[in-house]
Amino acid sequence: MPTLSLLPVEIVLHIFSFHALREELSGIDDQPLSTCTVFSITQVGRRWRQIALNFPPLWNRILLYNTSVTTELLARSQSAPIVVHASSLSRTSGLPSKLESLTLVLQDPRWLQELVIRGIEGENISIP
Repeated sequence: MPTLSLLPVEIVLHIFSFHALREELSGIDDQPLSTCTVFSITQVGRRWRQIALNFPPLWNRILLYNTSVTTELLARSQSAPIVVHASSLSRTSGLPSKLESLTLVLQDPRWLQELVIRGIEGENISIP
């Protein structure tokens, strides 16, 4: 894959921008696929990883399903406005981890552009 290393940074950023736009237009569903896809970009090579890590818009769509991933995405998004989706909030779908992730997001809501919560089941769900 030596040809990837020949692409100018501007072209690589356009590729990342198209990916981010595609994610935005398609929306985020109940699968953490978009997060996995974003992380896979960093596995292409050292150069792409460095460029991706320094491109906050790539990391600003957060699907709550895992506290460690949410923490990493918040750090990588830096000061870019973030869009957060929480779905399938039920006691059988990892609710404690999702609520902990949501708590992390709400600790500093300055960059929160959009928060979508879908599929809440159960009673007495509280966020500390």
